[in-house]
Amino acid sequence: MGTSKMVAGERIEWRRAFPRRAVRMLTGCTVAAALVAALGWAMFGTEPATLNTGAANPLAVVPQWTLALVAAVVAAAAVPVLRRPLVAASHVTLHVRPGVFRTLALPWTTVAAITGVDTPAGEFLLVRLTPHAADRPGPQDPDRPGFWDRTVLRAATRAYPPAAGYDLAVRLGDFTGTPAAKVTALAAYAPESVEITSRL
Repeated sequence: MGTSKMVAGERIEWRRAFPRRAVRMLTGCTVAAALVAALGWAMFGTEPATLNTGAANPLAVVPQWTLALVAAVVAAAAVPVLRRPLVAASHVTLHVRPGVFRTLALPWTTVAAITGVDTPAGEFLLVRLTPHAADRPGPQDPDRPGFWDRTVLRAATRAYPPAAGYDLAVRLGDFTGTPAAKVTALAAYAPESVEITSRL
């Protein structure tokens, strides 16, 4: 299978791999949630709705609240399966969605460097922006990386401290193809002003 797909020769988008890591997390959460829900029903399912005094029995609603809680946990765990990372580029813009949050549209003029690195925590694509573009996002700059956009970058930095010098990271394992081929395909759309390296 190829590493990317083309649209009218003007845009490249990496093909996403099956989300094994997200599915494992969803499966684990579902099993744990089922056990917690079963325990809640086993312990409080036979509680009467009212006490002998006629007052409402707060323990009677524990199973329902437990179900609501575990349903919320499972729903949250399902989000990474349904909304997956994205890397796409044209000759003008680099589009990056590191995780489940927003997709950043970064003009190539704001990108200083991209590199692929192999770390104990997996392989990552790191993106460094120009100093002005890396500033904290404001109302007029909605596509500048914020705290939640850097979630994957923080994971990369824990395994590869030099990643702290970058502004975004994407897990290469979330996409099909060899890591080096993915970086090469992306480099074909980057202008010469962008420094492109690979430590894969």
